[in-house]
Amino acid sequence: YFRNKNLLVFRNAYLNESINFYEHLSKNYYLNKCFSLLNELEHTLFLNDKFQIISGINYNRHIAHSDGYNSKSMLNRLSAFQSFKYSFMGNNSHLNFVVRKEIYEKHFTPFIYSLIGKLSISKNLDFYINTSKVYRIPTLNDLFWVPGGNKDLKPEKGFSHEASINLFLNDTLNKSFIKHTSTYFSRHVTNWIIWLPNESYWQARNLLNVWSRGVETSSLLQTQINNLIVKFNVTTMYVVSTNQKQISEYDNSINKQIIYVPMYSGAGTANLIYKNYFTAYNITYTGYRYTSTDNSEFLDPYWLHNFSFGNTLKFSSKFDISLVFKIHNLFNIDYQVMVNRPMPLRNYQVSVIFNFI
Repeated sequence: YFRNKNLLVFRNAYLNESINFYEHLSKNYYLNKCFSLLNELEHTLFLNDKFQIISGINYNRHIAHSDGYNSKSMLNRLSAFQSFKYSFMGNNSHLNFVVRKEIYEKHFTPFIYSLIGKLSISKNLDFYINTSKVYRIPTLNDLFWVPGGNKDLKPEKGFSHEASINLFLNDTLNKSFIKHTSTYFSRHVTNWIIWLPNESYWQARNLLNVWSRGVETSSLLQTQINNLIVKFNVTTMYVVSTNQKQISEYDNSINKQIIYVPMYSGAGTANLIYKNYFTAYNITYTGYRYTSTDNSEFLDPYWLHNFSFGNTLKFSSKFDISLVFKIHNLFNIDYQVMVNRPMPLRNYQVSVIFNFI
């Protein structure tokens, strides 16, 4: 609803999720259901062309029934937020300050905030900054999963800082463009929630202090030759996540990489689109992942190749159907995401997607 410089938006969603799992060794069936109700009311006041005040409140309710829980589990979250946005330099640059307060299961979280800024140097070059106080409560699985859930978990809290540069080059004559983004991030988090293995099962625990930092890049090249559109996309990630404080005098994880967090990873995708037909070839790389907190054991890196193609059938300007066929793990690579948990070899997926516009 929009009137007299006031914009009022109400969002509501109901999610019903169900997963049925059959465990071959024990020959048992496991049923997992989750119901979520999401509500948000947001008001924006446009004071002028440059300044906006955004206020809102949201309420989320999650109910889970799972053979992994001893009983029905529930999580209620109520939060309110206030945002101030100021735009300048012809609205190409802006500064946005957000403050948020939350209540979950009768617990009050501290005020959290974020300061987000964008500075446009030119039509081809932008800078972004984001500094924020972060706070994350445990999930239902973290709290209630049997075995391993921990009702005594503390919420994560800390600070996050990001800086990125965006480059955009456009060749209108040849219908081509290049986009590149490089982001540096640094996050200091206390009570980091992590699942760690013990003698017989995994358990959710808090690490005292974790410093995660690194660089992410994303590059996109797109060109068009008559009716053929060609896209190349490459992403890379360099992440160092280390425990900064010992839990005990026998803790050997100090300054060591967090388990299952690869230091190097990346992906590349080539897309071809011709009229209503499309195809994609995707390659992903996952580097070494340590499986012990002292970094003495690890899983080997692996490359995965995936291929897909499809066709979009247009029935009208407001309705179409996409038929997609995908081949995952094209070269039958034997790999593990978690130790002793082999992943599927070559497998196939067929999708039918209905689009209503």
